[in-house]
Amino acid sequence: GVYCAVDPALALLWGRVENTAVVFIPSAVYLFSLAVTGRHYAFRVPALAAGVLSGLFAFLVLFTGSFVTGIQTFPWGPYLRYGPASVPFLLFFFGVMVASLALFRQGHRNAPSEAHRRRMKLFLAAFGVAYLGSVDFLPAYGVPVYPFGCLPVFAFLVIAAWTIWKYQLADITPALAANQIIRTMSDALL
Repeated sequence: GVYCAVDPALALLWGRVENTAVVFIPSAVYLFSLAVTGRHYAFRVPALAAGVLSGLFAFLVLFTGSFVTGIQTFPWGPYLRYGPASVPFLLFFFGVMVASLALFRQGHRNAPSEAHRRRMKLFLAAFGVAYLGSVDFLPAYGVPVYPFGCLPVFAFLVIAAWTIWKYQLADITPALAANQIIRTMSDALL
């Protein structure tokens, strides 16, 4: 939408919509990392804090001019210009991404089975590749680097889909299945 917009005001509107989704990437990745590594209960407070921070940044993107300040033109087309509120977001973004990678690394080291170890290793690689897409932040600060972040994200999708297809998201054990069945029962269990 930003690249196709002829009117700068429309490009700015599309950019705000896009960045409203972008600010939720760290929270979503962190939740996914916690779920896959089985740490979602232990880290529920940091996960909630990440969601609240993403919501705060979304508010700044949509309703203030301190995150997205305008549009600038590059040879490939219009691109957003970030303001001062984007700096804390980038610290949050990279901090949460490092924490997510650390969860996968720890999951790899403490894997109970070889299949789990391979799953964690592939997710670690997939997210490592996806983070190369962070290059798309550079033009928002005036650095004339073509935003090719969709390519690492596509590579991530391929690796993650293959990993899920090959190794599932979690090992299904009798204990896990029994707990899930009991949680979904609506009648009393004797």
